[in-house]
Amino acid sequence: MKRDLRLDTFRGLFLVWMALNHLGGPLHPYLFQSLGFISSAEPFVFISGVTAGMVYGRIGLHEGVSKLRQRAFRRGLDIYLFHLAVFVLVIILEWTITTPMYHTFYVTMNPLPLESPLTALGLGATLLLQPGFLDILPMYSLFLLITPLVINRLKSPGGYGWVFGVSIPVWALTNYTDFWDRLQKFGAQFLPLNLGFFDPLAWQFLFVAGLFFGFRRAAGMTFPVNKPLIILSLIVCLGILPIRYGLISVLPFGIDPGALTVRETFGPLRVINMAALAYLVTCLGIRFPNCFEWPFFSFLGQHSLQVFSFHVALLYLIRPLYGLVIPLGWTAILLFNFLFIGTLAIPAWLHIRYRVLVERQKPA
Repeated sequence: MKRDLRLDTFRGLFLVWMALNHLGGPLHPYLFQSLGFISSAEPFVFISGVTAGMVYGRIGLHEGVSKLRQRAFRRGLDIYLFHLAVFVLVIILEWTITTPMYHTFYVTMNPLPLESPLTALGLGATLLLQPGFLDILPMYSLFLLITPLVINRLKSPGGYGWVFGVSIPVWALTNYTDFWDRLQKFGAQFLPLNLGFFDPLAWQFLFVAGLFFGFRRAAGMTFPVNKPLIILSLIVCLGILPIRYGLISVLPFGIDPGALTVRETFGPLRVINMAALAYLVTCLGIRFPNCFEWPFFSFLGQHSLQVFSFHVALLYLIRPLYGLVIPLGWTAILLFNFLFIGTLAIPAWLHIRYRVLVERQKPA
């Protein structure tokens, strides 16, 4: 299957958006959820699901179940190993850089390694400790484990109903019962665990939806472009903006918008917002195929695992320094952010060089 540079562009764009949000500072209020109740994480998870659905859907359709499981599990292992490598690097940074400024930052972000590095390493290796910025890759590795099951069901008659008949109730369960939060509180009685900010039982719905659309494309099915749906999606996106920016504080029947927009559990209004925006962008990409092929972002998107891992480690190294830059004014702030984004090309370039070296070492 020919590589779709539009998907790579979006992955790279959302990586940059995510990195800038994680860096924080004066730009954060202008970047975080600027399009409604959608942060950089929602489209990134969805695009990852679409890409996985295309890749593993093709393998499942043409190479069989065994190959599908092998490839998906191998990718899941790669993601886990990258996560573990970054986790170890963060522990090394926390023990190496001991200035008061860094110590304060590390105590806020990830205090356990400072108290007991071996305990932190053990919990991190078992995914029971997922501090700030280190809670996304574990979720992806878990999603890769369920990908073969989802793809196999999508292949079978009535599979769509089975997949969403499981995915949606699981999402609803964790939204309306606080199951994940209760699980963390229960486990914290015995271990100093941290299962991360995102609830994987809720966010799996977004990834599974991506798998569904990616599989349909791998199977040669077309995406429905419907004018009434475009208009409805546009109305939804525009209608949500006043709620997002606080112009509407109460919904009909006295419903509090905050209850429907919980980010940790991917609240219902976020689902609607994400569905509408994704539909609009997809239709725009179909109508104008070349409008979303942006070289720098597609370059980053083709090496998303390496870029994401690098940016997490870099944040633990440079974010405390950002506090020294901010008082210098907007010129220094913008320069710092541009340099930060520019460095994301380094792991992508290194990954290319690594693949070239591996190819050269293969026997003819």
